[in-house]
Amino acid sequence: LFRHLSVFAGGFTLEAAETLCHTDGGFHIDILEGVSSLLNASLLVEQGDMRFGMLETIREYAWASLEESNETSALQQAHGQYYLSLAEQAEPALLGPDLVRWLARLEEEYANLRAALNWAFEADVETGLRLAGTLAWYWYMQGLFSEGRYFLEGALARAELVVAARAKALSGAGMLARRQGDLHQAALLLDEGLVLFRDQGDKAGAASTLHHLAHVAEEKGDYADTTRLFKESLDLSREIGDNWGIALSLTCLSHAAHRHGDDAWAAVLLGESLPMGRELGNKHVIGDALHLLGLITYQQDRRRGVALLEESLVQFRVLGDKQGVNLLLHALGFRALREGDAVLAEMLFREVLKLQTAQGDRRGVSYSLENFAALAAACDAAERAARLGGAAEALRGTVDRSLSPLEPSLPEGDLVSLRDEMGDGAFARAWAEGRAMSQREAVAYALEGGASVPVTIAEA
Repeated sequence: LFRHLSVFAGGFTLEAAETLCHTDGGFHIDILEGVSSLLNASLLVEQGDMRFGMLETIREYAWASLEESNETSALQQAHGQYYLSLAEQAEPALLGPDLVRWLARLEEEYANLRAALNWAFEADVETGLRLAGTLAWYWYMQGLFSEGRYFLEGALARAELVVAARAKALSGAGMLARRQGDLHQAALLLDEGLVLFRDQGDKAGAASTLHHLAHVAEEKGDYADTTRLFKESLDLSREIGDNWGIALSLTCLSHAAHRHGDDAWAAVLLGESLPMGRELGNKHVIGDALHLLGLITYQQDRRRGVALLEESLVQFRVLGDKQGVNLLLHALGFRALREGDAVLAEMLFREVLKLQTAQGDRRGVSYSLENFAALAAACDAAERAARLGGAAEALRGTVDRSLSPLEPSLPEGDLVSLRDEMGDGAFARAWAEGRAMSQREAVAYALEGGASVPVTIAEA
């Protein structure tokens, strides 16, 4: 038993141990008794309610012993299948009222899921492709864009002939590529996935992929194509009775309408999507709809608008949805800046930038650098504002940016004011210094603080 339990990375439940250790039918020890004995011998540690693990040095010793017994192959196969089954069980649950519980479960088991993926890359490419495709939405919600793309694109490269699971992996990889601003690659992956879904008659998969293609069109600024693709996705979801897909498409259509200046239609769409999200118990849809409702309401009633944005932020924080949290912190910081609360704006902008940097979200970082430039400009730190504006411009040139998944914080009028204040020569020098910064240098400069807020906006 000691040897067999070393197959687990990061810990295990009794259920998992029962399943794996009885794989070959020749293992007759009572697992609970065995685990208790190993705990008493300090070879296992308790990690929580009926969850156990090994210290890494002990696990390495047990694994070496397992390799000597030639038992690794069957156990790793069983391990991979067990965690594939777990991920497939979690996938639909991430769209419903049990989302928070299943996100926590996947996070708890993430070391095992990664281990299963790494094993499958070498030994069972079909399992690897299925597992990676199934985890795509989890990676998206957790902001694990680079890691998700690594596994998805790696699985796709290794399993070119595995058609059945390929469409989902392509769609997932395209979704993550889009979120990182890699729109060209996203479109290629999503187009290929859509063809495969249609060939297989998979309307749910096609609807989801059309939805992601709509986001690509949106971020290219093509409102007509955005609306067409969202409507195609919505129609398919209605056809198959997929209420999650319906609610999500309605919400995203409403965001597109808002960005195009049609808040009246956006409000009509929200009137259908928000109640549906509440009925489904889907905090993602609820948070997203409240976000837009807050943006629209803010224009007439600032206090109520901020309250709706804060309610949306609560939904996304409960979910652990880092993307939603980023969007809401940006929106709240942007409005704090408008209201003259530089201290609050800087606090919110700092949190966003740190999250985006950790997630490898280069497009998001470009917006955050603009945030800090606008903050510096509002606080009469013109030279700093120009440097940060130059750094943001340089980074924008390396990523595809949407017209407004986030609102740009440094409009052209502010740049003209900065140039007038500093003079053409000083402005050009500071701007060039910012453009010459690496992303790492620009982020560090933005986070230095202090100089960006020498006084409050009201005092300035």
